[in-house]
Amino acid sequence: VFHLSHRGELINGTPCLDQMVDYNESSQLKLWTFEGVEELEACRAYTNFKARQFLSSRRQGEGGDENTSAIPVSHHACGDRSEIGEPEVYITQEPLESPTGNLYLTSAEEAVLVNFYLSKLPDLIGPSAQIRRLRRESKVLATAAMLYRRFFVSNSVLLFDPKTILVAAAFLASKVENVMADTDTKSLEEGTAAMNAAVSTQEIVIAEIALISGIHFDLLCFHPYKAVIALTEDLRTFLKTGAGKSLSEKVVTSQDLKPMYDRARAILDDVVISDLVLLFSPGQIGLAALMVAQEEEGNVHLDCWPTLELVFRRNKPTGCLVFCNASQA
Repeated sequence: VFHLSHRGELINGTPCLDQMVDYNESSQLKLWTFEGVEELEACRAYTNFKARQFLSSRRQGEGGDENTSAIPVSHHACGDRSEIGEPEVYITQEPLESPTGNLYLTSAEEAVLVNFYLSKLPDLIGPSAQIRRLRRESKVLATAAMLYRRFFVSNSVLLFDPKTILVAAAFLASKVENVMADTDTKSLEEGTAAMNAAVSTQEIVIAEIALISGIHFDLLCFHPYKAVIALTEDLRTFLKTGAGKSLSEKVVTSQDLKPMYDRARAILDDVVISDLVLLFSPGQIGLAALMVAQEEEGNVHLDCWPTLELVFRRNKPTGCLVFCNASQA
């Protein structure tokens, strides 16, 4: 049994999780990183189609009761997605309405619902949670959001209540990030009640079981916060070299980089609940956040954009920059 930390520390003389698991060998990279927006949309369209098929296949029993077939939990978006075709194939394919004549939600409408509930997650758990006992580091919020997004790529809101799954994701993330001391189901009940969206302990426990299965038991999550710290430190070190000093009129200190760092952290708080975490690596997201932050800060003493390009040009996250900017709109 290991006592784990995500701060790069040793706990009771044992290695931390970051030291034991390499991102390049992780399930996040190998199984849960999509080739692009098109592949992500195709998975969601397929998920929506399978949910419509399941709901339409339900028949009324002899006594007039609805068939109570167990709702299937899927993780088809995990790993090999080569057999999933273009999204258009599933968007227009029957059934498009229920046996009672009501139109089903489309995959795009499902995505809107998922985004809406994720926008409420910071009020439930994280640094700005409404309930003091649920105020946790940003990594807990980020892990909950990533687990939630993974689940709803393979599973539909037509079959699973997005509100209940959201609370289960917050509960599970607290376990994953080893901050369970005060994050119990009673606190989460209180938190949801404060948000006028009460979820009971029984609902949380049942939803957690479905959540774990729907993410293929892949619990480990890597986030871009450490990348921002490391890149800022690398930039500070570079600016002390001869090449770095030539890019600024004065000696650059850590204090000079603090506005850019603080803004990048704020950007990440928005980005970690977006689709970006399914499309790019934590390093790419962290670097993009720093570049966007420097543009917004406009430090007159140091134009860090060309400096960042010079230092990290081999890993410049061009596509990620576009999405980071869009997430701030």
